[in-house]
Amino acid sequence: MQSLLVYPTHANLQEELERYQSAGIDAEIYPPRKTEATEQFSQNCWNLEADRAEAVGFPVATTVCFGCPARQQCLEQGYLGQLIVARESTVALATHARLKFNGFKELVQDRSYLSIHEDPIELLRPTCSLSPQDLLLVHGHMLNLLSDPKWLDWFGESTKKDADGNEVEDPAKQLRRERLWEATEALCVLLDDLTKSVEQAESSQPWRSPVVIDLPQGFPLFLWWSSKVQRLDQTSKTPPGGSCCQRWKAHW
Repeated sequence: MQSLLVYPTHANLQEELERYQSAGIDAEIYPPRKTEATEQFSQNCWNLEADRAEAVGFPVATTVCFGCPARQQCLEQGYLGQLIVARESTVALATHARLKFNGFKELVQDRSYLSIHEDPIELLRPTCSLSPQDLLLVHGHMLNLLSDPKWLDWFGESTKKDADGNEVEDPAKQLRRERLWEATEALCVLLDDLTKSVEQAESSQPWRSPVVIDLPQGFPLFLWWSSKVQRLDQTSKTPPGGSCCQRWKAHW
């Protein structure tokens, strides 16, 4: 039986790891990603761009890691390799923060037992911090993607070359393009509603998203790519940890 045990801190994880491994149980930790070594952790990431992506809320493994020049090194002796080891272990140990930012779906996949130690409320209802400036910034970016003709090709090509070298429609690419477009439209509706609610609010009040969808594969990468070109990571006013993109997969 594969299990996922969730604790508040990495110090907790280390204590539990030693206890399980001393009993001969196959247990591993979902590691923190470090571009610099610390007293507690060795360096396991060699791409500073990953820090910038994470600072504005993007999931690094599904964005920066795809095109990282150090990817092979990372798979062999770094963060990506450590993620694979943890994912394949009998008992996986993760922090509250990992579950909060990545969501339950990915981490509990194929695991029949889940245990959350201490208060689970923040994991079940995570908080997203967003400055008004960043809300306008991201909303404007999404509107550009949908309405400015020069951005329309960003949703990907829908053709491929056949055996004779001719351009033909590829149904799989066409479907991917359509789903990225639909997700961008839905996100724009969400941001539009949130922007209006913030402008009209005179005090703190509840807000519920007008749309709920399953994000298509590759959507975080698409958002990271487009926002990087527009330099949103350099113009964001929200401090690291409370971001303008804040883990779309977990919060939407």
